[in-house]
Amino acid sequence: MMCRHRDSHRHAGQNLVEFALVIPIFLLFLFGTVEFGWLLYIDHQVTNAAREGARWAAVHGTRCETAPPCQLATTDLVRQQILDRVTLPDPDALGVALQVVNDTNGNGKPDPDERVRIQVSYPFRPLIGYALPVVEVNLSASSTMRVHY
Repeated sequence: MMCRHRDSHRHAGQNLVEFALVIPIFLLFLFGTVEFGWLLYIDHQVTNAAREGARWAAVHGTRCETAPPCQLATTDLVRQQILDRVTLPDPDALGVALQVVNDTNGNGKPDPDERVRIQVSYPFRPLIGYALPVVEVNLSASSTMRVHY
């Protein structure tokens, strides 16, 4: 009988040692999965921002100027439209650039049948970066569409 009592104490200590060895690996895997999900979410938002900006710029070309309240697409207006449609932790860090790809008139404005390219960049900060100093990664995306109006 005495032998069984000693074995149960020995196994209790063994369980504690096994737990202490396994828990760091488990937590690393868990937090790594959460961090990767956060990266995918932010990357999706950046890609969606470029697409939404290009879509908005494509329907706000030079013909839009003649039909108020429609406004001609500018970098600032495109940026505002993007911020109204996407969710980012730090919206002020979003960089937006508008470019007329094949500017046949040379006026720098998006004329019908020309193409506009919206380039978006955003510094990704991992969640662990709120507790520890880490390097930010710059995420970027671009989208090009043909101007309709």
